[in-house]
Amino acid sequence: MLSKFNGDMLVGTLALVLFGATLLDPTYSDWTALVLIIIAGIPHGSFDLRVAEKKWAFLKSKPLITILLYVSIGLSMSLFCFLAPTAALLSFLLISGVHFVEGERVSGRCLKGTAELVGISAILLPILLHFDEATRYMAFFIPSNDQFLSPESSYTLGVLLSLSLAIVLVLNYLKDRKEGLLQLAICLIGWQLLSPLAGFSLWFLGRHSRHHLEECAQFFKTKTSSASIKHGLPLDFVAISFTAILLIVPLSLKFDFTNIHELFSASIILIAGLTLPHVLVTLNIRETLKRS
Repeated sequence: MLSKFNGDMLVGTLALVLFGATLLDPTYSDWTALVLIIIAGIPHGSFDLRVAEKKWAFLKSKPLITILLYVSIGLSMSLFCFLAPTAALLSFLLISGVHFVEGERVSGRCLKGTAELVGISAILLPILLHFDEATRYMAFFIPSNDQFLSPESSYTLGVLLSLSLAIVLVLNYLKDRKEGLLQLAICLIGWQLLSPLAGFSLWFLGRHSRHHLEECAQFFKTKTSSASIKHGLPLDFVAISFTAILLIVPLSLKFDFTNIHELFSASIILIAGLTLPHVLVTLNIRETLKRS
């Protein structure tokens, strides 16, 4: 079963792998990060159908309706990415920001405002501090002639945001709110030194996805008598994970998966489609899981 990971060890190990790959060749780090996001990050929402049935009583014991609603919302968001790429990307980033902030709130006991700053930094710092590289990845969504910031102003904003987060982390340490601080410090360093893709994956996999899986896995482990979830990965979790990952395959008709920038665009379209229903289902997840 999905047991409680040692967060410091996971984030530290990911950092070593990504920094090591960067030293060999930055391209290795980017490919490693993107592949990990697809195969290890996408499945973190695979408990959503169980959570949805618990959150909304009318979905209880109606998996087909739950799946149809979930898929319909996801397909609508993915289609939005093709019809209005820039608006869709900005909407996706805004939705993700709200989701990441809530995830940090649920997972930690830091000072007020820390979760908000971490959630915003996880999205913005990899972009602001590595603007030229980030814009190449986002070219499908925001053409180069439509950039909102110059590289210089972007970097300045990134430095100011980094200093703000560093100060908040120090304040948490001084107030003896030390849980998760080492992980966040490693992530902050990663956002400065790693590529935008590798830096984001360090936080997304090491903290966000891990926290969500721990929350759901622990709840469903204690609330079910099913042997498949008490002694191993639940079968529906495995099936949904594989299905979600394989949904990227049809996008190969549009994008060249041997080009990392095009594979990134395809993965964003898939993840955007999965994220919108995921956020709707998991909003206030702790209160949902506490219900009898």
